[in-house]
Amino acid sequence: MELFLDLLKLPDLGMGFWRIWERNLLIFKANLMETALTVVIEPLIFYWALAYGLGQYVDVINGLSFVEYLFPGFMVLTAMSISYAETSHTCYLRITPNGDYSNYQYTPMRHAEVALGEILWATFKGMLGGLSLAVFAFQQGFFEASHWPILLLILTFISLLFSSLGLLVMTQVKSYEAFSVAYAVFLLPMFLLSGALFPLDALPQFYSYLSMAFPVTHGLLMLRSAFVEIYDTQFYLNLSVVVLVALLICHIAIARFEARFRR
Repeated sequence: MELFLDLLKLPDLGMGFWRIWERNLLIFKANLMETALTVVIEPLIFYWALAYGLGQYVDVINGLSFVEYLFPGFMVLTAMSISYAETSHTCYLRITPNGDYSNYQYTPMRHAEVALGEILWATFKGMLGGLSLAVFAFQQGFFEASHWPILLLILTFISLLFSSLGLLVMTQVKSYEAFSVAYAVFLLPMFLLSGALFPLDALPQFYSYLSMAFPVTHGLLMLRSAFVEIYDTQFYLNLSVVVLVALLICHIAIARFEARFRR
């Protein structure tokens, strides 16, 4: 019942969320070398090792080389992992008694503004990670320059979805270890069954149907369509699913964040 009431409630928002975003940006720039390693370099190393190492033993998948087939999946995985971790693990540490959120209570900012600021920052960071792979792929000639706007749009909403999900999970857990359970039970199966590493038609029919219930599958299908410039009804259906689910989870996450700090 409480969750249903959160759906009906509009958050009380001002411009304080922008201050949270700016604060996180300052920290990001102050630790640029360390953050660049996890946001940019680590995904590239992982992708390069798997795509070019394993790719020598895999011929063609759906008319694409293994390197080209794997690339959209790694873009989604990178955006998903970075944005989720930023609002789950990181934000959880900030709500400890000596964390940043204890200081926010002495500012005019509302709880909803803090939540939205964290979500938007994690969205930006996840998008940045996905774009780092896109730059590499562009240099390899995997897509044309005209694809950049649609890639940016898709990565933004995928990152928004998982940054919102991360904050929602953060409001529900009671220990740091619970994040590993949430990742293993929900996010990892969601990615593995999305068609990122192999075609969906390679799965038993039941799992193929199940994968369509996961928003990450729709995000990945969008990316694959954008790479070959197929903007058909299915593309816009996938876009609608990702956008609507992202906005819905964002709305619930902000409301639950407010509820947690009202206790």
